[in-house]
Amino acid sequence: MASRTLSFAFYLAGALALTGCKTTELITSGSSDGRPIDRLSAAQSTSGKAQPTEKQLLRFAMLQPSGVAEVPVVSEYARDVLRKLLEGVPGPRPATQVYLIPSSNFNAETGPSGGIFLTFGTLERLRTDANLGAEDHLAFILAHELAHVLLGHVEDRADSRDALRKLSILAQIGMQVAGAKAQDATKQRLGGYVLANVLGLEALETTLFPAWTRDQEYDADRLGIDLMVKAGYLPDAAFDVINVINADEQERDRRRKAAKEALEKQLEEQRKIMPVKEAINAASASLQQQMEMSFKQVLEDLRNNHPGSDNRDDALRTYVMKEYADVRPKMRKDPLQRVLNRSEVKLSLQRFRSLEQALQLIDAKNPQHAQSAYRIGAQGPTGQTPYAAWVGYRVAVAAGRPDDGIPVLTKAISHPQATLPVYMALGEYLEAHGRNDIAYATYRTADERLAFDDLIPHEIRVAKRLNRSPDVSGFQVRCVATGDRDLIKRCSEAGK
Repeated sequence: MASRTLSFAFYLAGALALTGCKTTELITSGSSDGRPIDRLSAAQSTSGKAQPTEKQLLRFAMLQPSGVAEVPVVSEYARDVLRKLLEGVPGPRPATQVYLIPSSNFNAETGPSGGIFLTFGTLERLRTDANLGAEDHLAFILAHELAHVLLGHVEDRADSRDALRKLSILAQIGMQVAGAKAQDATKQRLGGYVLANVLGLEALETTLFPAWTRDQEYDADRLGIDLMVKAGYLPDAAFDVINVINADEQERDRRRKAAKEALEKQLEEQRKIMPVKEAINAASASLQQQMEMSFKQVLEDLRNNHPGSDNRDDALRTYVMKEYADVRPKMRKDPLQRVLNRSEVKLSLQRFRSLEQALQLIDAKNPQHAQSAYRIGAQGPTGQTPYAAWVGYRVAVAAGRPDDGIPVLTKAISHPQATLPVYMALGEYLEAHGRNDIAYATYRTADERLAFDDLIPHEIRVAKRLNRSPDVSGFQVRCVATGDRDLIKRCSEAGK
């Protein structure tokens, strides 16, 4: 399992609750009659709905450590493909954009406000996988995500929200467990915070297109094909992408099963050979592993409600044969390969991959090699990103020198795309060291930039220490206004 530390378990439930722009109403629910694009203009409606700002489009990525990254030539290429797809949209076109996320997962996602996020791992697979590599493959990935936006799916994730709430609860329990095991206040806060991130790893890894219902996936696949054909792309490219997804799913299932069997075997052996006291200690030490298994089970339950790639492939082939059997344009491979194989692009991908490897080495209890990987990844423009700052702090903590990581975090919060985890890590560190005034300013800045309600309990806690009673009252009112019972409870506890 990749060890990219994400904050999704702790933050994504809130992210999905953020209001965005619903550009259209859902056209059908799994209907196979005709082409979805022919019904799109009749179903579209943007009247009375404000278009999202770029800040709103980006917010989804700002809630995770990786944030977004710019590789200008790649970003512009992907956005040009999106523009071609948008030209085929009848009626009003949504305000959406493509952003790059420095993650090695083969993944694409649509944020709550309609932003489309493409990972570096997807770019790397498009560059190196013999079964992919054409602009047509990239077009299907983007068309599928754009279809979710056009169909209004970004505001229709009720089936996923319950599961994500469970993930949030598990993450919060994890914070308490990790904090209880730590020896001092700094490690308590950091330990829990990091565990919450670790527990969030598979929230994006479970499927390529997560968090949609079966009918939504099928609808997005079909509309995605329609958009591809209108833009002049080969619809069969979609099958190549789904086949790669299928292979990845099978490999993940194999690793998941092996990890579960190894953990069960380890626990059984401990029960056989250890005295009672030692067994209790061992059980405590393995609690994090058990929690991660529970976390994965929640995701597995969510996954079972969504179509596997085999089913999607069959359904999509049937649709293409019915509607576009005679559409056979030449696949466009050379233009994309020329961009992805430029030296500056490969160097950027390599450096961000080194940052991710640093996190993997931290999880493998190898801080020395993590430091080396971080130094490679933090060179050039990559080193100026909030993600590099986050990784640098993690490396410093793993080496037992958390103070060394504070300067990079402090610098990172001045970045216009500073992420929530960067703010949180710095704020928690400052709190633990009694620097409540600066911690308060850090939380306030994060709140102003990101408007994320889960910051309110932190603001209440520090404002109370600073005897800012009017501020505490204002935060409590705002907290109650959210109507979120769990958040209201945490706000109440923070004010005690």
